[in-house]
Formats: sequence, structure tokens, C-alpha cells
Amino acid sequence: MKFYTALIMMLGISLCLSGFSATLRNEIAATGVLYFEHLNDKADFSLLYQPDINVSHSFSSGFSITGQAMGNAMVRQIFRPGDDDFIQRGKLYRLWFKAGSPQLEARIGLQRLNFGSAQILRPLQWFDNLDPTDILERTEGVQAALVRYYFLNNANVWLWGIRGEGKPHGLMTTVTKEGTPELGGRLQYPLTKGEIGFTANHRFETQILGKDTGSETRIGLDAKYDLGVGLWAEGYISSIEDYEIYYLVGDQFEPHLFINKHQVPLTLGLDYTIGLGNGIYTLAEAQLWNEAENELNELRNKYINYAFTANYPIGLLDTVHYFGVVRDDAMVSTHTLIWRRIYDRWSFDTSVFWDAGTRHKLYNSRGIKLIAAYVF
Repeated sequence: MKFYTALIMMLGISLCLSGFSATLRNEIAATGVLYFEHLNDKADFSLLYQPDINVSHSFSSGFSITGQAMGNAMVRQIFRPGDDDFIQRGKLYRLWFKAGSPQLEARIGLQRLNFGSAQILRPLQWFDNLDPTDILERTEGVQAALVRYYFLNNANVWLWGIRGEGKPHGLMTTVTKEGTPELGGRLQYPLTKGEIGFTANHRFETQILGKDTGSETRIGLDAKYDLGVGLWAEGYISSIEDYEIYYLVGDQFEPHLFINKHQVPLTLGLDYTIGLGNGIYTLAEAQLWNEAENELNELRNKYINYAFTANYPIGLLDTVHYFGVVRDDAMVSTHTLIWRRIYDRWSFDTSVFWDAGTRHKLYNSRGIKLIAAYVF
């Protein structure tokens, strides 16, 4: 209902104001997954429909106004031995308006917000849930106000305010308490053959499992540089104000350390295209996850993640991809092999995957996934 209200409103704007243009884009995607589970096999089928309307108008002064409204409607059927689930839902997926000039823009509404240099192991994945293997690039948006200013040397400054929704976004362990704000910003500065970025974000009230954990501040740094081989680094330091949760034990409340006070992940990566055949693109990343219980000088390494991806274009339409992520303690290991064919309006994905969880026992899933998407 919200999407159709937004759709009517945006169409009304485009019709009432002279010079406004409106475009409508629709996407239908059918997905089928066959899981060969550790305990029970299952099948998961879904049909997704996303209508997307964009309105825009440019004035002679260089000032412009644009907007987007996108809905998301899905039906899903899950088959398990002796237990089937049918799910249907519809929701507003995007709704934002932007006004600005070539150097300054302001955008407000439900929008996608992502940045950083890393590709797979992304410490700065604070506000999105993008999966590098997902051809549909689905991710929840955030309710935010964003201002960006672009300098003439291509440096740019971002400032944002985000409304907490009481649900997780990105890779944040804690959630922002519903109705409370997040404030942050980012500076990107061009280098001779690359770019460097500094990012900060402050959440005034956070929660874990409904328990208040105080404020949290994150400071991030990322950089990328091209030396023939692409190189990048990305990481952040976070600090949580109250990181102990008190539980009632007997007749007294006792503290329980649910999360360490400081989180310091760091990702280093490189990519290179090997000149064989049509060119083999390769990418590798390593992420050191460090934590400190009380003080930063107590920082210790918790684990290391390794990621590798490669793709090879077979022809104009077909590409083969491999994605793999493993952890040094063998507690996590995921591997995906994808054959992808893309036309002007159609796209197809056929993939096989193995996703192994904690000690390969609690979760161990192998399967086949098929996606067919059509845009009109």
C-alpha cells in the first residue's frame, strides 16, 4: 500500500510540474534452491516482483530534482519433509527524493547507503546486506538524510543522519534502538592512482537481544591504489559504551560479557587480470578480526578470514564465477560456483554451493540454485 501511495504521489509530481520526466522499470525474478542439508533436505521456490519508478527534472541553472519509489512483492514456498511453509509479503523497498547541483546534493528517504574499497570481506559494510554472489543485488535500505558535496578535484564529503529501526543492518552486531538517531560522515580524497576515505558513525543508543548497550562510535579508514595490480585496505575501530548485559541469577543480577568493547577488523586485498584467453579476473582478500575486552592495548586477533574469487568470460553472454571464503580455524567455509548468462532484458544464474558453519556440524548445507530474471 505504501508503494502505491508513493507511486501515485511521484506520478502526480511528474504530471503537474512542467518538464518532469518519469520512467517505469519492472523486474520479475524466479528463484529455485534445492538444499542437501546435514539433517533434512528441502526445496525453496520464490517469485519476486519489483516495480521501480524514477522521476527527474533538470532546471536551466543546473539545479535538478530526482526521486525513486520501488516496491518489493514476493511469494515463497518452502518444502520440507512433513512440513511446508508458504510466505507472501509486500513492502516498500526504496523511497527517496534528491535535490542538488553538480557539486551539492541532498537526498532523504529509504535508500541504499554503501561505501568502501573491499569487495567481499567488507569491514565498512555498516548499512547494507549486499551479497557478492547475488546477481539481483538485493539489500535492505536505511531511513536516512544524506548530503554530499563534490569538490572540483573529485574529493567529496558525505554527511548523514539515520533513523534507528530496532533491527540489524550491515555487519553490525548490535542494533540501533528504534526511533533513535545515527549520525556520521565520510571524506573521500583522490590519489594519483587511487583514493583514500575516512568514515565515522555514532549511534546514541544500541541494543543486543532487547538489552540496552549504550552508545557506539565507529571510525573507519579505507584506501585503494592501482600499481598494475589493484591494492586496497579497509578497516575500522569501534567502541561500545556499555558492553555488559546483566542477567538475573538467583536473586541477584550478574554481568555477562556479550560482546567485547572494541572491534577492530582489517581487510587487505588485491586483484589482477591474467592475460589468458579472454582474461581471467582474480581477487583475493584477507581479513584480520581483532577484539579487545576493555582497552585497545589489550587488542588480540580472534580469527582470520580469507576470500578468493575468479571469473572468466566464455563469450559475449556467458561468464563463469567462483567465490570462496574460509576461516583459519576451519569453523566457516563457503564455496560457490556460478554460470551466468546476461541478455539485454533476461539474466540467468545457475550455481552450486557448499556452506559449512560452526565446526561443520550445526549447519552444513550443499545445494543447487537457479535464478531467472526479466526486466521490462
